[in-house]
Amino acid sequence: MGRGRQPIPSLSTRQTAWIRVAISAVIVTFTAAMVGCAVHDWHAPSMPVLAVIWIIGILFGNGAALLRRKSMTSEAPVDADEIASGALVRVRNAARFRLVVASLVACVTSAIGAVVVATTIADWRTLVLASFVGSLWMATYPLHVVVADAILEKRITVGLDGVRIGSRHVPYRAMKKVSAEDDVLEIQGRDGRIFRNRCPSVATARALADGIHAQIASTESAANARTAREGRRLDEWKRALLASDYRAPEMSSDEAARIMRSGGARPDERIGAALVLAGRGGDDVVVRERIRVAASDCVDPKLRVALERVADDRLDDETLAEIDAIERVRTK
Repeated sequence: MGRGRQPIPSLSTRQTAWIRVAISAVIVTFTAAMVGCAVHDWHAPSMPVLAVIWIIGILFGNGAALLRRKSMTSEAPVDADEIASGALVRVRNAARFRLVVASLVACVTSAIGAVVVATTIADWRTLVLASFVGSLWMATYPLHVVVADAILEKRITVGLDGVRIGSRHVPYRAMKKVSAEDDVLEIQGRDGRIFRNRCPSVATARALADGIHAQIASTESAANARTAREGRRLDEWKRALLASDYRAPEMSSDEAARIMRSGGARPDERIGAALVLAGRGGDDVVVRERIRVAASDCVDPKLRVALERVADDRLDDETLAEIDAIERVRTK
């Protein structure tokens, strides 16, 4: 049976309370601005009134942003075993001062926009229309905070091939140790760099640390992977992977699957393992789907695309060259 249509989330749930607050804030701010204009014969309200509307809008925006954060922390708990198995897990950053920065950004963008709108409508002869447009802009003040907070929000993504914090990707093989101090996840790299991420809860930080620790431990088992590319072109590499060699036993599908999902495998080793699975399985739908699942669990978008192309028999040397270039940058 098909999945059918996904149900539309109800606006009456706790998870969508921030949306209701944001909508209410827009309506209240717009109404206050229109009333202020009407009282002044459809001219702009006095500066004190404008300042009050501005402050109310920003405060409403803070409330909506806080409720949005709270709704996000009520998502399904993180499972350490799931991370250890290589499943893709996304966790939102809970930086303490992000909302302060978002509020400052909102103050600046809303004020600059207000000046631009006021300059634009200053010469309009239809005062009611000018008041409506000006009030409409003021009604967006709460949304400036919500949008800025969402843009500044960083996510930590844990997957098959490592951890991604914001735009930074850290492979498991580059990690020395991981720990959780209260709600802060700390990853120490082999090069001495330290990456920290504040999680929504202490339980989330500990689950992430336990799962990542298991993946770091698994890097030793992939140290001697036999699927490395070693600079070969795709056709030559595939022939070598699938050829029978008297000097080494033929790689089994189970071994290839283990390397493909190993925390310590390099991108080329992971792709090579997928090529072995695809070559051994032929047109087997189950094998192809297994590779696609591994692709969906990768945090590196280039690696994800490469594995998807293996599953679809569309991998090419250009894709491999792009991955090689990224790896050279990461290993510098």
